[in-house]
Amino acid sequence: MPTWNAHQYLKFADERTRPCRDLTAAVVLPQVQRIIDIGCGPGNSSRVLAERWPNAEITGLDSSQAMIEVAAREQPQYRWIVRDISEWAANDHEHYDLVFSNAALQWVDNHASLYPKLLRRVTPGGAIAAHIPANFDALPHRLMREIAPAGVIVKE
Repeated sequence: MPTWNAHQYLKFADERTRPCRDLTAAVVLPQVQRIIDIGCGPGNSSRVLAERWPNAEITGLDSSQAMIEVAAREQPQYRWIVRDISEWAANDHEHYDLVFSNAALQWVDNHASLYPKLLRRVTPGGAIAAHIPANFDALPHRLMREIAPAGVIVKE
C-alpha cells in the first residue's frame, strides 16, 4: 500500500474531486441521514457529500493516519476512522444510507468478498456508490491482459 501525502494529494484537489462530484450527482436517494465515505483521504470527498446532504451524519474512513489528521483538522464536525477498508467491512456492524467510495476500492484485494460485506452495511432503501479509476496501465490491468489469452483461471 502506498504512503499517502495529504499536501501532495491536495495539489490536484480539483482534478481528484471531479469524479467524486460526478458520482455524488448520480446518487438518487430521497433521504440520506448517515454516510460512510470509504477511502476519504483528506476529506475532500466528504466535503462534497456534505454539500449534497448538509444534514447527514458523515463518517470518513481511510487507512492513512496522515490523511485522516488533515480531514479531522479541516472538518472536525464529522467522525473520522483510521482503519483498513477490508478490516472495517468485515468487522463493523453500523449501517448507512449511503456507502460511498471514490477511487479507493481498487486498492483493496478480493472484491468478491469485499462487496457483499459493503452491501451488508447499507440500510434498506439505501445505496452503495463506488468509483474505480480506469487506470488501464496499472499492474492489475497489465496482468489481466497477459493471462487472459493463456486461458488461465484463478480460483480463490
